[in-house]
Amino acid sequence: RPLEDLFHNKYFILLIDLLLVYIFWKLFTRFTRKALEKSKRDNVLIGFVVSAETVLAVFLAIMLAVSVALDTKIVRILGGAGVAVLAIILKDAAANVMGGISVLASKKVNLGDRISVANGQVGYVTKIDLMFTTIKGTDSKLVLIANAKIMSEGFVNYTWEDKRRIECVLHVLDGQDIDAVRQILIETAKKEELVLKSPEPSVAVIGIEKGNAVLELRAWCSAKQDYELEERLYEKSYKALHGEGIEVL
Repeated sequence: RPLEDLFHNKYFILLIDLLLVYIFWKLFTRFTRKALEKSKRDNVLIGFVVSAETVLAVFLAIMLAVSVALDTKIVRILGGAGVAVLAIILKDAAANVMGGISVLASKKVNLGDRISVANGQVGYVTKIDLMFTTIKGTDSKLVLIANAKIMSEGFVNYTWEDKRRIECVLHVLDGQDIDAVRQILIETAKKEELVLKSPEPSVAVIGIEKGNAVLELRAWCSAKQDYELEERLYEKSYKALHGEGIEVL
């Protein structure tokens, strides 16, 4: 009799249902991961699919719990007014999911890419899941960015191409020999091992501010070394100009 009562207890049945959902989720995600790995899909897609399966399993578990608490069927919860309520609650989540799908479909972002987003966050992509894209900054801080925000506000992928042009802006004080400055900067860039030989480095005057010439040193490098090269060029350019008695801001 106690055993029979137990199997008629709705909370015990819920526990069994949740256990089955968990077992199904574990088996299905394991199967999916192995299938995608065998098909040589990239890690971004594998992580995204597994994340989607996890979200669906959690959603189903929540619906089961709600159905028991309200003593009604899931179909009724999902029908009529329930759909409208869920749509409102999950509006932002749905936008992020669609954003994640758009990021994957565009193939403009991959793991390891260095990107910047509209809010100024810059870092290397470490994960793209159903709701968020995770980037790791140069300070090793992990930042989660909503996929919807990435797609709506845009982003810059610095490593999309194999090589990238670095621009170092220097303000040369009035009265300095611009041609001499240009030659020093170009020679400095050519001596830097990270700078590609082709296209060759160049220097352009891009403006005048308060009587001072604004010069831009342009050099090409591997896209994955852009951040390092930018730091090196600024430091070496300053030292080279200072060594020749040329003052810069």
